[in-house]
Amino acid sequence: MNTPITPIESLLGHVDVCNRQHVAGWVNPLTDNGEPATLCILQNGVPLAHIVADLFRADLQAIRQGFCAFEYIFPERFNYEGGVIEVINVSTQTPLPGSPISVDPIAAELHGTIDIVDKKHIAGWIYDKLSPDRVVWLTLWINGEFIDHIAANQFRRDLRDIGLGSGRYGFDYIFKDPLLPNASYTLQLKHGTETFGQPLHLSTSQELDLDTQDHLSAILQNLRNHQAQTDALLFLNQEISKLKRQVSHSTVQHFERTVSTRLGRRYEDFPPPPPCVLFIDDRAPNLNFDAGSHALLSHMQAAQSLGYKCLFISSRKTISHDEITSLEKQGFEALTAPFFNTPEEALKLIGTDLTAIYLHRLNNAESYSSLIRAFAPTATLIWSIADLSSLRLRRQAEVETRPEILQTVPTLEVRENMCSWVADITITHSPIETERLKTLVPVANIHTIPWGVPILNARASLKKQPVLVFLAHFAHSPNIDGAKWFAFKILPLLREKLPNVICRFIGSAMPHEIHTLKQPGLEILGHIPNLSEALKGAAMCIAPLRYGSGIKGKVLESWSYGLPIAMTPTAAEGIINSTHPLWDLSVGETEEQFVNKILALLVPKNAKLCIKEGQKLLKQSFSQEIVQEKISHFLPPVENDTLPRDNTRPS
Repeated sequence: MNTPITPIESLLGHVDVCNRQHVAGWVNPLTDNGEPATLCILQNGVPLAHIVADLFRADLQAIRQGFCAFEYIFPERFNYEGGVIEVINVSTQTPLPGSPISVDPIAAELHGTIDIVDKKHIAGWIYDKLSPDRVVWLTLWINGEFIDHIAANQFRRDLRDIGLGSGRYGFDYIFKDPLLPNASYTLQLKHGTETFGQPLHLSTSQELDLDTQDHLSAILQNLRNHQAQTDALLFLNQEISKLKRQVSHSTVQHFERTVSTRLGRRYEDFPPPPPCVLFIDDRAPNLNFDAGSHALLSHMQAAQSLGYKCLFISSRKTISHDEITSLEKQGFEALTAPFFNTPEEALKLIGTDLTAIYLHRLNNAESYSSLIRAFAPTATLIWSIADLSSLRLRRQAEVETRPEILQTVPTLEVRENMCSWVADITITHSPIETERLKTLVPVANIHTIPWGVPILNARASLKKQPVLVFLAHFAHSPNIDGAKWFAFKILPLLREKLPNVICRFIGSAMPHEIHTLKQPGLEILGHIPNLSEALKGAAMCIAPLRYGSGIKGKVLESWSYGLPIAMTPTAAEGIINSTHPLWDLSVGETEEQFVNKILALLVPKNAKLCIKEGQKLLKQSFSQEIVQEKISHFLPPVENDTLPRDNTRPS
């Protein structure tokens, strides 16, 4: 029995040809409007193209007068990739008869690697060893979805240099839409149906890397209306506050401190973290800068030895990286931006966890005493005065006959007295200043505490041409006055008796007016970072101060380095008095007396006696052990909580 022939106009169509070069066939649109059918060509499930079946074929004139054929020429890459080809009628979403068709790929031997993958791009190289002149195409899949085709045809010099043909085997595909930092992705490259490399996993960002920063920046820059900008700023401020609070709590071990307190109330063992002391000064302490830095570091070391965690923040000068490193090497922690931009911010963040706060110099006591009472109400407020500015200015006004300076003294005295009255502890370095403050502020709790001065191994030089050294921080007005007094009044008298003498001015912050003092026998060297180098070859030091207050670091440093020193009564104040053996040997008040003390100390016997007595004094009154003992009066040693607690509940 013969099978009846179906009329062609009732058929759906057919894929007639499919090979590595093209796919062709015909389709009956079966629509009333007479429009040609639209087809979708897919390779391995990935759309290659959309085409219209409107080509003429003489054998199909019964359908749209023969204008119902199609042909799609594959891109070059298909020749090597092969794969499964599907032809779908877009209007009916059904495949044409004869579809799908499998086309075998051309044999290839691929070599390469993926060098970089992040949430912006993926890069690497690949070439076909069997066909090195062809461009290898890859398909990119993210989380199982097709993204794009990638051609490995970029030039890479490194590939050419190792002998890989022209070197045009690289690829660097930048994602059209950057991948979100708060999402995870799995990336896969394929060549046809074959995978290239292992699946690559990009996890959710756990840090604010460049990709995340760029993503946030793009969001913020695209905010256009005021409300959105306001909301964004409020959100950012909240997150900044959270992050600062997190870091500040870690700095003072807030959580451990809280847990220890709570468990202690329940008679459970949980050793508390060390108590914290915050030190505030104008700048990071620098031993080559001024005596105040020596005092501050010595007191920080004493507190550290007593078991306290020492924190430091600068109120004026930004702390440099080298200064942070220097503090860290000594076991101290510097509070710096961006978490602690100012002492005010530090007090707000960690004030309630501080055991004590040490304010160095008058300006810091004035600036932060009230804030400390507000934000650190339980902390011990310690003010270290460095020196009494009112006393120094009063003496300056008298020496230089400057009544305008004298007019400022009463106000300055009131400011100093108020700071001493507000502070729980006031520290002076000189017993003279202690007695003065006790008279003016009887209720103040004042302690005379020096700083530790180590004894070093340097020795005075006994050359025929003696070298005298004036060490000073020349931003301090008493040192400028002393330099001028020595240059104009003392040095001429000294050179009459000792023509070959050389004097050197050495120190930080030296102004131009000091450089103008240069003359025969007087060398102006400025700042020398290494003090031992500065004193190398020196026979002795000098301290020609006509006014000042506090303890003079230059006197102590001279003895520390094994050098005798000639000084005025002002320079000796607070260190020795007229009954001390060094007074008659080293102290001269007038120009003539000062010259005579210099000449006497250039005699080896006298020099040795001065050094012996000076270093004896350092051991007796300026050792670090003495400093620690004096500070322990108001910062008691932290008990080592290694012994079991008495957990007996009170009756």
